[in-house]
Amino acid sequence: MTRLLALTAALAACLILSTAASADVADSRVAQWRLGEQPVFDDFGTLDAWTFDSGSGTLSASGGQLVPSTTGEKRLHLTGSSYADAQGTLALTTGSTTPSSGNGVVLRRRDSSNFLLGTLNPSGGLGIWKVDNGSFSALQLQTRAALSTGTQYWVRFSAAGNALTLKVYSADPAGGAAALTTTTHTLSGADATKFGAGVAAPAGIRLDLVPTDYRYSDFKLEPLRAADSAGSNHGTYTGGFTLGQSGATSDGDKAVKLDGSTGYVTAPDANALDLGDSLSVEAWFKRNATGDQTLVGKGQNAYVLSITDGKLTLRKGGDGNIVQSTTTPGADGNWHHVVATKNGSNAKIYLDGADVSGSVTNPPTLLDSADALNIGTNLAGDSGKWNGWVDDVALYTRALSAAEVGRLFKVTTRCTQTLSPGANIPTAVQNAAAGGAVCLNAGTYNTEPTISSTNGTESAPVTLTSANSDNPATINGRLVTGGTAKWLRVSHLKFTWSSTEQDTIALSGDHITLEHNDISGSNDTICIVTTGWQGVDATNIEIDHNKIHDCGDVNDPNPDINAGDRSHAQGVYTSTDSSHIEVTNNWCWDVAARCYQERAGTNDLWSHNVADYDNWGYHFGDLNPHDNIMEWNISGTHEHHYTTNSQLFYYGGDFSANGGTGVNQKFRNNCWQGEAYPSPMVSNVTVENNVIGYPQFVDPANGDFRLRKGSDCEGYGPTGALPGP
Repeated sequence: MTRLLALTAALAACLILSTAASADVADSRVAQWRLGEQPVFDDFGTLDAWTFDSGSGTLSASGGQLVPSTTGEKRLHLTGSSYADAQGTLALTTGSTTPSSGNGVVLRRRDSSNFLLGTLNPSGGLGIWKVDNGSFSALQLQTRAALSTGTQYWVRFSAAGNALTLKVYSADPAGGAAALTTTTHTLSGADATKFGAGVAAPAGIRLDLVPTDYRYSDFKLEPLRAADSAGSNHGTYTGGFTLGQSGATSDGDKAVKLDGSTGYVTAPDANALDLGDSLSVEAWFKRNATGDQTLVGKGQNAYVLSITDGKLTLRKGGDGNIVQSTTTPGADGNWHHVVATKNGSNAKIYLDGADVSGSVTNPPTLLDSADALNIGTNLAGDSGKWNGWVDDVALYTRALSAAEVGRLFKVTTRCTQTLSPGANIPTAVQNAAAGGAVCLNAGTYNTEPTISSTNGTESAPVTLTSANSDNPATINGRLVTGGTAKWLRVSHLKFTWSSTEQDTIALSGDHITLEHNDISGSNDTICIVTTGWQGVDATNIEIDHNKIHDCGDVNDPNPDINAGDRSHAQGVYTSTDSSHIEVTNNWCWDVAARCYQERAGTNDLWSHNVADYDNWGYHFGDLNPHDNIMEWNISGTHEHHYTTNSQLFYYGGDFSANGGTGVNQKFRNNCWQGEAYPSPMVSNVTVENNVIGYPQFVDPANGDFRLRKGSDCEGYGPTGALPGP
């Protein structure tokens, strides 16, 4: 019955869409390739990144080289590395003494006795081997001239799906050098099952060490898999490409550089990539050369986004142009954002958030195609491949609106100023020009920033964020916005605060966005509050995709729900002079009072959130809140409290409301744990279409509130990217 109720609510979602859900472009995004995954590079300054699998004697790092203590073979693997598709490149310099066997690169190491190995022998021969339960077997051998003494070589071994490739170079292949010799092998049968496509495992090196002679100067591991973060359409890097390039956006994400000759990214044909005649194609690009070149293509009769005749162009593969831009940036050294949309006879091209579409006359109809999706070319054999950098390519199943395109562009602004701990954050933010991004290097900023003005605009907000979202900066102090602060975006940061009196974040001002942060508090404090401050209301505030936790003392021994933390320590709290607040797609846990409290706001939306391990999850308060909606949320609250107060009621530990004088409050289409207690009811709150479910989260003890597959409450909770930095 529980599953049936959850299914009913999920079907109802098709008919009753929340404001947040209908506006969330992530709902229509079917694929997104972030591109340029960061390679692992080790110049052997130390051996901290390595774990020994086998070998005798010792191995030390000195002067950027590996120095062996004895002869004999050693095998090592990179600690923590795990890739399904990757290439490893080892640089070595030969000596006067000849090793007895080959040096090489280990891939797909399942354990110390099972791995793939590509070797370069002193005779010059190349070998692709499998080591199966400790037994070496040659998969492919190829002879070549013997290695010269006192000479540097590079050996590169790659695994892409079931295809293995081994090459030797006389110059660093990262600089575009051609291989001296190449050999290949395709895994099949039992070998493909054990070592083939989809096997994610560590990489490493095998060294046949000769004292004082051979030296090993660096190792680089580069993932070949271009992961699809929105679906399962993973691509493969092919030909001439360079990973780990500085990306287009301020989140620390990397980009790929394609060489304009052989480099591109390919993803196999899939139903999700066939978008028909209603679609959007998005990408960030930076040109390295002028001339016609292709950015994204799905082959014959399908969508192609290119620069054709010097203009950004959406065209039909093998047919003709649909729409071209009126302006196109050259090789100006800057990143640019492009979105091409089509819906029947309507087609648009947007550049850096602006509509630059030329005329559209009798555009051809786009069809589905059995060809692969390629980034950097349309078909593999085409000329005019992309020469430059590409980042964040995405596909959508509908034509995005101009407003949606503008938002995609404005929330991904590049860093314009970078700060380190000890710097003055308010001064930097308040002085930043419209569209500027103040990025914080990793570390802890022991400061209480108050931002009372900004120069942001609707099309160019000011951003405060981390220089690298993979290692977010921490602000240990209270953040306050107010005064004339407007169009400010705060993202990808960690907030901590040890005060027993002040809230971690207090927001007032106009159009302030708090998204993808990790926010915690302390005893007796609220983590996030929206409120009027110094005569300025809090309006048009967005609190989206955050992790909110440890607000108040959850172990407060006082069981009285109207005292101390149990009453006053909230996750998100709207106070007086707050309106048009959107609280969406957040995870909230370990909160002493309520995760989400609407005490005094108006026209607010609380949607697609999770509440767990709190006193109670969602609350409409007593200071005249009105015209507010809570919907599509999950509550996994474990504690439950009830009351006989005629002006107050609770639905288990999941939802409560004060009567007060508020009107037109709606709590609908939510999934909560526990039983419903509808009496006594409060006349100013409509409670409808909610279901009882028992959400099973992935790892709640460690703050992972993704739903397990098959859990109750599927279809509720956050959409799009995961909450947090």
